[in-house]
Amino acid sequence: MDNSNHKKLLNLLRVRGEMTKLELSEALGLSHTTVSTYIEQLTAEGLVESAGFGESAGGRRPLMVRLAENARFFFGAYFAPDRVVIPAVNLAGREIARRTIAPAPVFEETLEKVRRAVLDIIKSEKLDPSRVMGLGMSFPGVVDSARKFVEYAPNIGLRSFSFAEFESALGVELFLENEAITAALAYRFNNPAMAGKNFVYVSVAEGIGTGIFIDGNIYKSVSNKAGEFGHIKVADNGLPCKCGRTDCWELYASKTALLRYCRELMGNSRESDEALLPGLHEAFKKGEAPALEAVRRYARYLFRGIETILLSFSPDEVIIGGDLGELMGDIVSYGVNDLQLSSRFFGYESVPIRVSALKETGAILGSALLPLYRVYDQET
Repeated sequence: MDNSNHKKLLNLLRVRGEMTKLELSEALGLSHTTVSTYIEQLTAEGLVESAGFGESAGGRRPLMVRLAENARFFFGAYFAPDRVVIPAVNLAGREIARRTIAPAPVFEETLEKVRRAVLDIIKSEKLDPSRVMGLGMSFPGVVDSARKFVEYAPNIGLRSFSFAEFESALGVELFLENEAITAALAYRFNNPAMAGKNFVYVSVAEGIGTGIFIDGNIYKSVSNKAGEFGHIKVADNGLPCKCGRTDCWELYASKTALLRYCRELMGNSRESDEALLPGLHEAFKKGEAPALEAVRRYARYLFRGIETILLSFSPDEVIIGGDLGELMGDIVSYGVNDLQLSSRFFGYESVPIRVSALKETGAILGSALLPLYRVYDQET
């Protein structure tokens, strides 16, 4: 059994939908007999099913096959300072349910709330527990995926924590990863054209994380610390970071930093964070001076970090996602077109800087895609 070809076949059905054996044979470069054998094996596993018959080209109507979307289920848990989001997706990566919980004062209590939320989704959606294939967990920090261990996640107050006991209590295999990597994975999963490309995904939230894909594969390094660009030094102001250093990129180009600029320049000290960003966006589009200055200050620091990424990796593309929603698209456009910040990239000016359409949902969806990744990892 050629497992890599199985994955390629499943991925074709995920991306293209219903296909005939002939179409699969031509797309995979395999004989009709070989494809038929693979389909029989995958049907026996419950991963592929018949989709009826297609249109005749003059002879017998061809049999269509498709992904059996609800043959398997995959859970995620996205950990942020103020919430934990638990999504569930099917074999096609389509979200079927979601729960959001508030973190408990003690992290072990938060994990118990996660466990109960997973069980609640299984019950309410009437899922077969034997078809639940894993729980992906996304953290804003340094993660050792192989050991299922979080080394350091300062924004949620977690350090040196093993999830072995929780995995045993849950009874489902765990997959742990950094939140920027999970967001990058979600972007990759939803954009088949990124197959084989080198790109860096910048996740802007309370801090800044980056996910690196090289030749279509996640790159983390032996120490699991590759991509910690949020903690490169971008200024000399002595601003302390939770990591113990000063003047880290995330102190100047995170969502938290943009909110700080808003309060300093626009005088909205009493507004909540949720109300502040829409107000900034509206004022920016109107061209109001304080809003323009807040965005200008933010964009300059954002592009300063992007420049370091370009000089370090020379990627095909830089993708930006996170918690700034539609505002991030306007910020990037303003930085490129009005401030012309990409003109200082010293030969990298042609590298596209794109904004992920998934925005703040990228890392949430990506957490559930972590256990699903192994189903398609030859192509996703």
